[in-house]
Amino acid sequence: MSQLKIFLSSLGRYCIYGLCIIAGLLAIALTLVGTTQFGTRFVSDLVASLVSKPNRIVAIDNVSGLLDGHLRAGRITVSDANGTYAQVKDLSIDWSPLALLSKRFAASNIEAASVSVTREPLPTTEEAPASTSTQSGFSLPLGIKIDQVSLPEIRLGSALLGHEQVLALSGNVDANQDTIDGNINLNRADQPDAALRARLAYAPNENRLDINALLREPKGGVLVKLLQLEDSPALDITLIGGGPLNDWKGTLQAALDGTPRLEVDATHRADAAGQRVTVIGSGAFDSLLPPNFRGLFAGKTQIDIAAHRAQDGAITVERGKIDTNSLFLNTHGTYAVKGNNTLTATLTAKNGTIPFNWPLAQGRLSAQITTMALSLTGAAEAAKVTAKAEVKSLSVPQGTFGNVALDATSDAFNLTTGTGTLDSVLRIGQAQLSDENLARAIQAPLTIKAPIAITQQQISAAPVTVESPGIGGTMDASYALAQQQADARFTLFAAPSALPAQFASKLKDMVKLTGEASYSPSNGITVPSFSINSNLLTAKGSISLAAQVLAIQISGTLKDLAAVQANTSGKAEFDLNAKGPLDDLKADANITIASAKLAGRNLSDFSMQANATLAKDAPAATLSAKGKLDGKPVDASLKLTSKDGTTAMPDMVLTVGANHLQGAMTFSKAFLPTGKLDFTFPDLGLLAALGGQTASGDLNGTITLAESSGKISANIAAKGSTLRTGSVTVNAPVVALSSSDLQSLALEGSIKAARIDAGSALLESPALQLSRNGNRTDVDLSGRYDNAPLSGKTTITQDGGRLAIALQSFAAAPRGIAVTLAKPAAITVQNGDVTIDTLAIKAGSGMLTLKGRAGDTLDLAGEIKALPASLANGFKANLDASGTISGTINASGKGSDPKVTYDLRWNDGTVAALKAAGLPPVTVSAAGTYAANRVSVQSTVTGGGLNVKGGGTLDLNGSRPLDMQFNGSLPLSAVQGLATKQGLVTEGTVLADIRVGGTIAAPSITGNITSKGVRLIDIKRNIALEGVTVDIALTGDQARINTLSGKISAGGTLTVTGTVDLKSADLPTDLSVKLDRAVYVDGSLVTSTVNGTLGLKGPLLASPTLSGRLTLDKTSIIIPSKLPSSIAQLNIKHRHAPADVKRQLAILQTDDPSSNKDSTIALDLIISAPSQIFVRGRGIDAELNGDVTIRGTAANPIVSGGFTLRRGRILILTKRLDFSSGQITFGGGLVPVINFVATTTSGSTTLNSTISGVATDPDIDFSSSPSLPQDEILAQLIFGQSLSKLSPLQIAQLADAVSQLAGGRSTSLFNSLRGAVGVDDLDISTDAKGNAQVGAGKYLNDKTYLEFQQSTEGSKAIINLDVGRGFKLKGSAGSGGSSGGGIFYEKEY
Repeated sequence: MSQLKIFLSSLGRYCIYGLCIIAGLLAIALTLVGTTQFGTRFVSDLVASLVSKPNRIVAIDNVSGLLDGHLRAGRITVSDANGTYAQVKDLSIDWSPLALLSKRFAASNIEAASVSVTREPLPTTEEAPASTSTQSGFSLPLGIKIDQVSLPEIRLGSALLGHEQVLALSGNVDANQDTIDGNINLNRADQPDAALRARLAYAPNENRLDINALLREPKGGVLVKLLQLEDSPALDITLIGGGPLNDWKGTLQAALDGTPRLEVDATHRADAAGQRVTVIGSGAFDSLLPPNFRGLFAGKTQIDIAAHRAQDGAITVERGKIDTNSLFLNTHGTYAVKGNNTLTATLTAKNGTIPFNWPLAQGRLSAQITTMALSLTGAAEAAKVTAKAEVKSLSVPQGTFGNVALDATSDAFNLTTGTGTLDSVLRIGQAQLSDENLARAIQAPLTIKAPIAITQQQISAAPVTVESPGIGGTMDASYALAQQQADARFTLFAAPSALPAQFASKLKDMVKLTGEASYSPSNGITVPSFSINSNLLTAKGSISLAAQVLAIQISGTLKDLAAVQANTSGKAEFDLNAKGPLDDLKADANITIASAKLAGRNLSDFSMQANATLAKDAPAATLSAKGKLDGKPVDASLKLTSKDGTTAMPDMVLTVGANHLQGAMTFSKAFLPTGKLDFTFPDLGLLAALGGQTASGDLNGTITLAESSGKISANIAAKGSTLRTGSVTVNAPVVALSSSDLQSLALEGSIKAARIDAGSALLESPALQLSRNGNRTDVDLSGRYDNAPLSGKTTITQDGGRLAIALQSFAAAPRGIAVTLAKPAAITVQNGDVTIDTLAIKAGSGMLTLKGRAGDTLDLAGEIKALPASLANGFKANLDASGTISGTINASGKGSDPKVTYDLRWNDGTVAALKAAGLPPVTVSAAGTYAANRVSVQSTVTGGGLNVKGGGTLDLNGSRPLDMQFNGSLPLSAVQGLATKQGLVTEGTVLADIRVGGTIAAPSITGNITSKGVRLIDIKRNIALEGVTVDIALTGDQARINTLSGKISAGGTLTVTGTVDLKSADLPTDLSVKLDRAVYVDGSLVTSTVNGTLGLKGPLLASPTLSGRLTLDKTSIIIPSKLPSSIAQLNIKHRHAPADVKRQLAILQTDDPSSNKDSTIALDLIISAPSQIFVRGRGIDAELNGDVTIRGTAANPIVSGGFTLRRGRILILTKRLDFSSGQITFGGGLVPVINFVATTTSGSTTLNSTISGVATDPDIDFSSSPSLPQDEILAQLIFGQSLSKLSPLQIAQLADAVSQLAGGRSTSLFNSLRGAVGVDDLDISTDAKGNAQVGAGKYLNDKTYLEFQQSTEGSKAIINLDVGRGFKLKGSAGSGGSSGGGIFYEKEY
């Protein structure tokens, strides 16, 4: 036991010794740290490193008195990647180090000579620490007591406030774990009246809060400028509040230039039931807000808010109203995570929309809000959530969206756990983006649907669906909250129109993109697999980026080389692999083409390999290619190295058949070249084919470049026999140039050719001679252009950084129009600015002048006076322009943002297309501006009765939106020349009022087209349409024909209604054509009355279908007589014919079948005639009925069906025969084919008459049983007796009958006798007994007809008197004393 006591006593003694030793060492350490320079430096560096963060470096210099209570620091700087942005000089802190032992920082004085902040710091990359615990109430971990803070000079840089400000700060603070008590005084050094004085006393444990703050600034104060208040007024703001926390009141007041602008009163009360807050105020809040928020609070603002927070956390809004001139916000109800919810909030616009603006890093967000609403109802565990927002327009720097609507709903959202599903839908009605490719991809209407599921572990949306004209598809996405990991699987489709224009025209089907992607802080971005499929391209691969290490693997097939190079075909296999850090990435790529066509030439066994090391300081690459083009070898190699800023290509080789290029080149740090290239190209066609171009010719030469002291010297020598591409051919080109300073155009040598053919332009012996004389280069142009001399002289003088160009002379005569330099002109180039001292060019009787300056700023003025438009004919074949152009063009503003105004007029203007349409010369005027990449124009077109006015804007940004409005009138007589070619005569005027919107790629045309006094005559078809009424509405995507109707001159009406789709190139059509008792008369064969409705559907410019059913009410088919073969058709020639006769001849002559083009209108018609199909002529009178079907095309109709006989007869002289059968068919065409049969008897003989063939020239045939000759049959048929028994007069009548049936004009003896006697009618016939009888008649006048008859029974006189309106008086008297009379009524029907 005693031993144990001794051991414990010794152990205790040793512990005390150890503690003393440790305390001594600690004291020594503190002394060293606090009192020695080394220790102070060590601690200051340690503190600096602890407070420094990524992209925020703190440095502390000249530290002393760390632990003696008098801390001094000569300078403290804070910097980021862009350098120092904050600095404190001569900091001194008089403090008590021992106070730290009682968890209190106590200082009697803190001051610094100056504090400066020059700019905002760059964002730090540190992540905010996650909160691991929750605290309630107020508590400071360390007490703070500072008796005096003095900072007499605080400098805020101009980058922060727009201009530098110097402030002075003084104050004190006493804060511990329970209370804060402090004062602050802030003044401006240049304006002592500008001050901020504030006192705060906050003691929650004592139930006390006192605030007394005053901000006062004179005109032009710091805060006023930050808020950008209008007229920079004087500003006064006071905030006074005090009292116990459970019954606290406060007031905020503000005044501008001494005038009160707003006042807000707030209260806070607390009791056992919870806390209640009220905020009531009014005033002109917009006068104190920055510009972005003034629109929300425009005019007088009223605020009335009363809310209660219960002990269980439920918040009840008793009143929640904010009322301004722009908006009204109304909120009421309860939000509770435990219990029942009744919260609703609505935001409505008072003037249509609510303006909202928010500044962004680049530009700003602007919105025109229509309405917003939120509703939370039901139990917290299954609350019904409804959220809605409608925005008329939303603008960001990338573009503008219109008619945006967001809806989110949930039938059972758990507010307690914050979990549930929200069904959300975003709709965008309009989209207009500034980037052209982005505008093609994002097209409206766009709809995104996402069922968002929220759990305590993750947020997911599956499936997210995207629907739009450009892009659509689905995606499953999720985000794990704990792991901070996002995952997605997607299947997207893109229409060809959504892709860049160079690919869209090549794509036929949708482009499909599938894959998956993920992100996490540890693994970065990973796309483990993706694939692209289209008719042009298939590809697959993977991509990852983690810890600045990139890995890419892509392989695929380009199915059609034409997608990347015009005039090519074939497919290519490719693969790309890259891996490594971003600053030292290694990549290799391969392309193989087994077989392809390049500009009509065969490419085979082609392969290309590229290897690159993308090191930050020394990138390097090699490129090689091999293959065969038209069976000739293709071999290319290139090596690229870089070191110390110098890039070298030590060996460049290209061989294509007999074409060979070889050389080497290096580039300085300024990327100025030094090296030599030798080329021999005997077959340029092979080289051009590699680029998909068609060319031919040869060229050989050498290019030598050398860089010295920032200047490039050059020698260029090349020549060939012929160069040919497209319509341009250059014969015997020779280039021999040298330069001591290529950048300053210090050139010497010549460029020549024997001849240059460019379509309709011919340049003979062109030569450009350059000679150097000191610092001056003389340029001499010579040759012949358009069979006239071409000449010009210019000098270029270099004087230091100034380049002077003196245009001394120029002369040419394109199309025989003299073009000359009116007077010498001077152009000066210096420091990137070009100054033109009145450049005047005379063209024929016109003049073109230009003067001013161009560079960073523009000040250019151009004027055109009576410039012949025919000058353009030399640049475009068959243009045939004429007239003169006059006007002005002026440019101003910055070179990067030019502003151009123009006012141009084309007098008596016409081109070949207008002439072909028969339009007379017109006068065109156009005036407008170009600014901010937008063109505006106001134009008129007049002439020949044409009058069109209008204009608008074309935005050249993004998708190039249009906004144009035009109205005008066009007399149809102005386009009669074009109508004549279609066999039409047009009269009247067409009126149009049209707006063009949309984009250049997809224009939207709206407006209407109407008519005035329109009349159309189709001469070839003998149709005239009178009183034509036109009302066509253009609605963007289609033309809607509300009315297109007219009266047919022969009787009836025609009405057309329907739509034509303007969006598709072939104009899909859906038209209805209604005929109401329409009378058609072809003038020679057919007269018909038609009723029915037809439909014209399908692509109007391709193969539309005309279908429907027409009913023929009454139709007459006249079998015409034809001239006898003894009379030849006369060949009539018009000499010195009047203009109207020539115009009619032109219309009629277009009926030449050889000149007609095949129509592609398909037919599907039914022609129904229940009765009244009459066939008359040549003694025939028949009625038929039936149905006809017409199919095929308008150019090649296929007609089936026909008409059958109802009744009919044929009259031959006095003999009437009834038809026993009859049909009209069409034989596949439109010309009727008739077949009528009449049968009768004469004694024991059966007589048949058959009329058959085409209606325009039928054949009439007679037969009998037993068989008789044709003349005998006619004698039996007409006279009932044999030919041998006929009298001479009967034989003459028989000849007349034959002539009638044959369709000829009678020349018989019988007709000659009638003419010789001088009567109108002479008839010789036989009675039933075979006795001859004679009758003769003559018109005494238009209404009186006298007839005499003589037979074996005696003579008789008959008189007919036409008294009008169908009534006739008839009387007779015979030789035997007989007489008679009567009144008769006749009507034709």
